Amino acid sequence: MAAVAIWVHRPAKLAIPVGMQAPGSVHSSVLRSIAAGATKQEVLHVATLAVVTLGLPAAVVAHGWVTVVLDAP
Repeated sequence: MAAVAIWVHRPAKLAIPVGMQAPGSVHSSVLRSIAAGATKQEVLHVATLAVVTLGLPAAVVAHGWVTVVLDAP
């Protein structure tokens, strides 16, 4: 079994705090994903996939948390 690359692993870990609706953990996971080499598009993709599980209103809130971090200078 091959090891999962860290830049794939970190965005996947973002899904957990998004599902828990934990804004501080979402911010931290976004920063860690970017630091591990994930692109902004990959991080946004994980947040967008939350629509299926959480429903549109909660996913829009989570997407907002992610974009706040990604758009920060």
